[in-house]
Amino acid sequence: MNLAIKVWLNEKEGLKLKLRLERCHIIKRKTEKYRMLEGGVPSVIGERRSSEGNKTS
Repeated sequence: MNLAIKVWLNEKEGLKLKLRLERCHIIKRKTEKYRMLEGGVPSVIGERRSSEGNKTS
């Protein structure tokens, strides 16, 4: 395989990965915002509270 093509493919894959990571980060930030709007703490505490609620029901 040509080295230039190899580098280009690596850059292309790296860009895809970067975009995917950015998308995940944006989604994560949005969910944290929604949790804060609901009055929950955007951390483990909020998740623990929801899991406790599932146990009681």
